Amino acid sequence: MPNPKTKSWQRHASPLARQACIAYAALLVIASLYPLAGWRDAGVSPWAYLTAPWPRWLTGFDMVTNVMAYVPFGVVAVLAVHPALRGAAAVVVATVLGALLSGGLEALQTYLPNRIASNVDLGLNAAGTLLGALLVAPFASALLDRGPMRDLRRRWFERDASRGLVLVGLWLAAQLAPLPILFGFGEIVTPAFELYAELTSTPMDPPVWIDFTPEDVVANEALIAGGGLAGVALLMLELTRPNAPRFRLVLGLVALAVGARSLASAIALSAEDALNWATPGAKLGLAIGLALAL
Repeated sequence: MPNPKTKSWQRHASPLARQACIAYAALLVIASLYPLAGWRDAGVSPWAYLTAPWPRWLTGFDMVTNVMAYVPFGVVAVLAVHPALRGAAAVVVATVLGALLSGGLEALQTYLPNRIASNVDLGLNAAGTLLGALLVAPFASALLDRGPMRDLRRRWFERDASRGLVLVGLWLAAQLAPLPILFGFGEIVTPAFELYAELTSTPMDPPVWIDFTPEDVVANEALIAGGGLAGVALLMLELTRPNAPRFRLVLGLVALAVGARSLASAIALSAEDALNWATPGAKLGLAIGLALAL
């Protein structure tokens, strides 16, 4: 029987951890199978990659990326199974889940023309999951059952803030993709033109931006960066309690976002390119986003 002196919230799993685990798994699925189009059967077994020879081309960047992509999954998987499983058992289960997820996604990549299933990627993904699980397992109870992190969560954020915090966390994780424009994800204009042409049966070519002036580029980047930051910051602030240090939370959000973006650029390109996102438009957008949020 549980100790009667133990608070009820100390004996329950963390909804935030479980939602984060599911959300990050979905993020890995999208990243591994993007653009989710062009499926075809090449007449090869989806499990043939397991016994394939060592890849001819393998770079250090690819190896580091495959490991680091699954480290967060190992972390959230261990936290998701707490308190039912702890310590070594949680590490083993998290690693098996990561290996199964990676193995299934590698098998599905057999049917995508722009993807190559690899047993090396599977091994590196499993190693990343194991690393993340080992890093967090000793601190799972302190993070979820007691300690300053749990206290801050309860003191600063509303009780039902888990889903919103997962979205904020996914936005931060998405910064690890070194995209051209700061906080810019996806594309709206070209699909919108294509949809309009389909609905109206009007032949229209998507706009071409070769006539953009330097001022247009700055304004475009500022709008994207400022709007992206303000939207996520306001979502996070909506989840906070009145006594939360909102100013520091917004500054921390910005620091984590630009830090992740700089790290991604340094790994994908070079250390000299870590701040390649810091264009005049991005800097202006940061100022606009901070002003809107604060």
